[in-house]
Amino acid sequence: MSEQEKVTEAALRVCWTLNKHQKPFSDSEIVKECMLEVVQALFEEEKDGAAAIQSIPLLTRSNTRRTEILANDIKRILLELLQKAPCYAIALDESCDILDDEQMSIFVRFFDLENKVFRKELLAILPLKGNTRGEDLFKTFDEFITESNLSYDKMVSISTDGAPAMIGKEKGLVKRIRDKNAGIISYQCIIRQTALCGKLCATMKEVMDNVRARLELVLDVTACGTPTAER
Repeated sequence: MSEQEKVTEAALRVCWTLNKHQKPFSDSEIVKECMLEVVQALFEEEKDGAAAIQSIPLLTRSNTRRTEILANDIKRILLELLQKAPCYAIALDESCDILDDEQMSIFVRFFDLENKVFRKELLAILPLKGNTRGEDLFKTFDEFITESNLSYDKMVSISTDGAPAMIGKEKGLVKRIRDKNAGIISYQCIIRQTALCGKLCATMKEVMDNVRARLELVLDVTACGTPTAER
């Protein structure tokens, strides 16, 4: 590798670590300062090392661009693994971000054929513009599936909350996905409701904690969406 390539790799590694620990990009300059202090303390001939560290570009704007590069690379690899997988299970959740904008999170569970392991990954967070009716949710979801070159036929199960827009019999998201794949299995996750119920009364907390723990076992899905032995 050339010196420029090494510097770029170092910057990407710093961005990766900051993202992993959910630290702001502005902290990267502090990281550089710490590295310089370490070099001066541990190495007698610190001139070359200090110069190399000083050359690492860690400005906030540069970190943002590199994080986008890392995210796009992770997304590409994940989609390639999904396209090779024989089947996968989907979980959907509608929520709001810090600005109170509606969004839909898509989680996926599948068998990684290359590494021979089951994986659970955050597949995408899609912004929802305008209404959040069943047809709006499905349009956003369908556009993502089409653009990602994923197949409805490989979906074996889908988990959602109990919102009407998700599970409505006529216009709900699950109904529209089932129109694409009639054999898909639908699960309704009620862990959030049990958690809220447990907070209403102290005497119910222990009971609801046990229920929630049991539900987490029951709702665990193994290969191709087959329920575990606990189910």
